[in-house]
Amino acid sequence: MGNANQTSPHYCGEKRGLLRVDLDSLGVYLRRQHGNKISIEVEASTGIPARTVERWFSTTRPVAPRLQHMMGLLHAYGPSILAAAYPTTAPAWLDDAVRAERISRLEQQQAALDQEIAALREATG
Repeated sequence: MGNANQTSPHYCGEKRGLLRVDLDSLGVYLRRQHGNKISIEVEASTGIPARTVERWFSTTRPVAPRLQHMMGLLHAYGPSILAAAYPTTAPAWLDDAVRAERISRLEQQQAALDQEIAALREATG
C-alpha cells in the first residue's frame, strides 16, 4: 500500500527495512477475540489504556502500537497476535510458534475434557 516511506490508515510504523504493523489484520484478530469491545477487553487483558488501543484503529490518524504495547499483547495473546500484526512480513519461525501455541491450548482442553469424563464415569460406576 503506497511507497515504503508512507503510512496509511491500514499500515503503520514502516520505515526502510522495518516491519509494518498491519492494523486491519490486527483489528480482525482482536475482533474475533473480543467482538466490538476491543479497547475495553484489551485493557483488561494487558493493562494498555483503552484510549491507546482506540488510537490504533482511528479512521483519521491511526498510530501503530509501541514496542511496550506489542510486548503486552504478546504476553496476553501469545505468538498468534504477532502473526496477525505482521501477516505478510512475519519471520518463518513464527508459524512454528503459533502452531505450538495452538497444540498446547488443544492439549489443555483435552486434559480438561478427560478429567470431566473420568469424573462422570466415577459418578455413574
